[in-house]
Amino acid sequence: MIAVDRVAPDNALRNILRRVPPNSVLYYPGLDWANWHSNTILDYSGRRNNGTISGAVQKRLPSGLWYLDYDGTDDYVSCADVADWDLGTGDFTLLCWFRNDANYVAATNDGRRLICAGPYVVGGTSWNWGHGWHAGWNGQGNPCYNFVSFQGNPIVAEDKNSSTIASMNTTGVWMCGGLSMIGGTLNFFHNGAAQGTGVTARSLDCSALGLLVGARYNDGVGARIEFHNGGLDLKGLVKGVGWTAARHKDWYNGMKPYFV
Repeated sequence: MIAVDRVAPDNALRNILRRVPPNSVLYYPGLDWANWHSNTILDYSGRRNNGTISGAVQKRLPSGLWYLDYDGTDDYVSCADVADWDLGTGDFTLLCWFRNDANYVAATNDGRRLICAGPYVVGGTSWNWGHGWHAGWNGQGNPCYNFVSFQGNPIVAEDKNSSTIASMNTTGVWMCGGLSMIGGTLNFFHNGAAQGTGVTARSLDCSALGLLVGARYNDGVGARIEFHNGGLDLKGLVKGVGWTAARHKDWYNGMKPYFV
């Protein structure tokens, strides 16, 4: 478990948040203001996958942790198209802490994206990890996580969903989302606890445009939809390794004190 130092929060944050998960190809920790450079969020994975901030605003929690606040309308972070987003059929882990500032609107199929790569376009390939309420998801409209890939001609979507998580439809509360691909099975996690699985044999790749945090691409020329509404922090992609349930639990317990 990651140790928590309450005596010197700024120094503790720097030390803890720079402990990049092994095999990361993306890691956006909420470091102090001095580490924000204009509209760029720095990638600490070592892969230099820095992101460009569009609209989202830097804010700070009482613990000293910085995060990005998204307005739910047109805010996002974008990152260039690189081979790191081509996951293939291998194992991987997605991580994100998030806070909703508005309840899901059932009548509008309210899906909000956390980390996504690639376009929704004929012949392209893309994968999208998100959360929300959608008539096509899990029991016809229960709060849950969703992972969908788009590919083919015509485009075929493959949706995989977590179990129902009623507490996800809560505002003003930070929550920890996680997803692990292990041997072809997607494993969903919420606040360190397992929340169902889904099996896929698809190759999960990003054919163009690149990666988005807080939204997804809706075509091949850069239109974006399904914007997150609220805070996002500690976004990460671990490639080649699917975290176990115990590892997700440790991640949640180790970081939770900074989001209280």
